[in-house]
Amino acid sequence: MIALNSLQKLSPREVLAHVRGLAPSVAKLLVCLLFLLNIRSWPLAWHFRVFRPVFARRFQHLWLRIRMILQSPATKLRMEEKWLDSIAPVGQNPLKMVVPYKTWASLDDSDFNGHLSNSSYCKILDSARFKAAVDMFPMFFPTGGWMALAGTHCYFVREIPMLSSYEIRTSIAAWDQKWIYVLSKFVRKSDGKKKRIASKPHSPPGSEPSREPIMALRTPGPEGISYNGTPFQISTPS
Repeated sequence: MIALNSLQKLSPREVLAHVRGLAPSVAKLLVCLLFLLNIRSWPLAWHFRVFRPVFARRFQHLWLRIRMILQSPATKLRMEEKWLDSIAPVGQNPLKMVVPYKTWASLDDSDFNGHLSNSSYCKILDSARFKAAVDMFPMFFPTGGWMALAGTHCYFVREIPMLSSYEIRTSIAAWDQKWIYVLSKFVRKSDGKKKRIASKPHSPPGSEPSREPIMALRTPGPEGISYNGTPFQISTPS
């Protein structure tokens, strides 16, 4: 009440001068708050998130070497082999091994609709894939190996709301002579709301089920045009 009465006694010019004096402090506070809310988009933040599994693995190895300082050569070799066996997925089924990556939908990864932006999925997948590569192939990178990304296909099922936590579960789906096909699923805890699924009307017994017409995705062209990736063999008159 005292502050309100004192403001009422001031003239409009004095109030405006008081507001101008507070404006720089408020602006600095808003800028700092904006930077803190977007801390995951700071320079080198993406690199830290991607290479964090490598830093953790090297820290584990450094701690192991510190513990082996006063040990005999035979004990050092035995401890080194035991540690390598503990991080190597030897004996596991490669098609059933799942590597989780836990994170959350921050403000800088979300869009104006209040959920994880479509463009953020591929960015976050970089960290999940690299963690999976380090856990699945622990000796591949130390020996000079590297992996190239050939392509990514995204299939959106449900939204991930802003500020909600979720998990990316990465597994190997298949491989061939050159490429490894990796499957990553974005999973989050259920909010407890059950969605009602509309039931389809049952057709009477003996009648054929009605089928909806399927619209063509392209306009039919002349018969001489091939619709697959391999062109037709055009025979030239002799």
